[in-house]
Amino acid sequence: MIPKMIFVFFAFLMITPAHAQTLTWKEQIHLEGKFRINAPGELVEKVSKIKTAMGETAYHAFVFKPTEPKPDNVFYVVNYLDYPQGTFHRDSTELRTEFFNVTIENSVMGVNGKLLYESDVLLGVHKGKIWRVSYNQANVFIKSKCFLVGNRFYMIQTMTMRDKSMNASADLFLDSFQIL
Repeated sequence: MIPKMIFVFFAFLMITPAHAQTLTWKEQIHLEGKFRINAPGELVEKVSKIKTAMGETAYHAFVFKPTEPKPDNVFYVVNYLDYPQGTFHRDSTELRTEFFNVTIENSVMGVNGKLLYESDVLLGVHKGKIWRVSYNQANVFIKSKCFLVGNRFYMIQTMTMRDKSMNASADLFLDSFQIL
């Protein structure tokens, strides 16, 4: 259900050159995306069309890439896409569980990585998952959370290098995500 190209999105963004910059954390509210989050810089939206098992849909990626030398995280990303009405019935826990498992599996395969951990999480009443993947010979780490809210799928991610793999900025970003 989740295209593999979503998870190689980070690799495409890594070719952008870095310049010195001071990071200022601030709350950002995205009304169309129906979320708010604290980020260390302005999240820039990129919209693309992707093909899913349910047909073509708009894929929204809000990205911040620090330009300071050796940042805590190389990327901060909030992704969302809307599935057709009724795709995920509120009571279909098996379908949601399978959806989350496939999402995690695709995120690992998409970067040819290794799943380090995964766990259930809640966002209010919305069930989700959190996981961490290492790749590039355990030199790069992606920490992700995902949620289904109605028919909208959200995935919040950070990417960091080995020397900053355990940083508070990743958790601050991931944990500040809220639905409007």
